[in-house]
Amino acid sequence: MNLEASYNWMLDHFESCFDQPEAFTREINRHIVENIKSNGGQYRTESVSLSGMNFTPPAASSVPAFMQQLGEEIKSRGIDRSPIEFASSVHTKLVSIHPFIDGNGRTARLLLNATLLSLGLPVIVVNYADKERYPSMPKREQRRQLVFDGRVLRGIL
Repeated sequence: MNLEASYNWMLDHFESCFDQPEAFTREINRHIVENIKSNGGQYRTESVSLSGMNFTPPAASSVPAFMQQLGEEIKSRGIDRSPIEFASSVHTKLVSIHPFIDGNGRTARLLLNATLLSLGLPVIVVNYADKERYPSMPKREQRRQLVFDGRVLRGIL
């Protein structure tokens, strides 16, 4: 299964998530959608919408700039921030950017765990029983804003 192989790849390479975060994130996504989608690891070139959510990810043309900024933030290693808050913020921002056509949530959870492991913390597992609550969590936070380089992504944080 792709998720298991992707998880194992993340465990083998998590220490590199701070060095080249964009490449690391793209590689996670490539593993997740391998043999499912031909564009794994490539930033989306079209608009997407998220069913059941009152949130629209940024235009595809903005994705590279948002990902570059997120990459710079990840490279900072969250200095002067709680490791858990930093890792959670990385996860939330990646999901908000929604840079890939498929596998964004799985990619974000593996990036979250790579960040935690790199900071000396254990992984977080979303239990299957909690899976129904996981996608609805952003709905409760829709009034918050995600700010990148003066630009605002309305939606989840």
